[in-house]
Amino acid sequence: MDRRAFTLIELLVIVAIIAILAAIICGGVGGCNSGYYKQSQTGVYQCVKTYTVAAGKNKSTKRVDLRATNGSIETMCVDDDAWAGQYNSATIYAQFEQGKWYSVSSIGFRREGVFALFPLVTNASQVPDPKAEQER
Repeated sequence: MDRRAFTLIELLVIVAIIAILAAIICGGVGGCNSGYYKQSQTGVYQCVKTYTVAAGKNKSTKRVDLRATNGSIETMCVDDDAWAGQYNSATIYAQFEQGKWYSVSSIGFRREGVFALFPLVTNASQVPDPKAEQER
């Protein structure tokens, strides 16, 4: 028997494989994180603490707890992120000192759930204590 064409089952299997691969690629590129990186914010914060959290077998994530001028404490992530174009996280993380005040730019927002996301610090620079400035 000489076969020159695909059978219907073979064709359906190939189409299903292509659909699964397209869903994985398109979901990772535009669907999952596109809204996360659109919101950016800048504020003045006091560094409360810096720490590292294990995020898998060979991976860790750097976090910074920051106190806003109104007293609320926010946790922010300081990691390299190719999707956001962030590659200088080690430099940013190293400059945070407990008790010092910083002008911090970040992108993203806190999202709860199975995969909790924290705002990503994109820039930080030390500033004078705003409370001391107000007392003058």
